[in-house]
Amino acid sequence: GYRATLDLSLRATFPEPELEPVHAFFDRAYRGGEAVILREQRVGWGRNGRGEIEYGHFDLIYQPIYDEAPR
Repeated sequence: GYRATLDLSLRATFPEPELEPVHAFFDRAYRGGEAVILREQRVGWGRNGRGEIEYGHFDLIYQPIYDEAPR
């Protein structure tokens, strides 16, 4: 299905607790100002009909972008 994403944070868009590890990587990039590059990262994506966590493997790149301030 579709999710509303406009003007929402990553956590608000994907609030599932299984995605907290992904949010932690984003926080590291945002707070620390470092790029976070992950290859084949195993992430719990949601739950199936039996309540079990379903996993997927993702390539993620979180790259901080700064303005001239730099902010």
